[in-house]
Amino acid sequence: MADRSTSRKCLLCRIGYSLVGIAIGVSAFIVWLVVFEHTKATIHIVTFSGLSAVLAAWNLVTHIMHLQDYWRTWLRGLRYFMACGALFSIIAIAGFITYLVLGIKAGIGVTVGSFYISCVWCFITFKWAFLLLLYSRSYRNEFSDLTALLEF
Repeated sequence: MADRSTSRKCLLCRIGYSLVGIAIGVSAFIVWLVVFEHTKATIHIVTFSGLSAVLAAWNLVTHIMHLQDYWRTWLRGLRYFMACGALFSIIAIAGFITYLVLGIKAGIGVTVGSFYISCVWCFITFKWAFLLLLYSRSYRNEFSDLTALLEF
């Protein structure tokens, strides 16, 4: 049987990637909320950049819990994380399609409060939600043999 465990180097790279995602999401959230004073026009960008930062932080928590081997005692949490990742993926895809259609119908190019910038942040939010789903599933599969033993 092949060893399905995640290497420490790969896990540290994932942690670093999540930290970068948090920094970018929080900085975009602050910039669009504070610097641009078009809060009604940019609220959709603020929302999805903030959600992106939250999902990146959630990925960070997932990786740190795996690094500390915490999942062995709370395997049901991975199922919860997978469900939340799927839910936020659906929300991000719906937002992407909605803002793309609104941007095309409005006929406005890329400006400060354009719908196309919202599409970009919906895609980034989708990326983090999908990675949450993917990594939670991966970590759950690593402990699948342990789950079978715990059922008896």
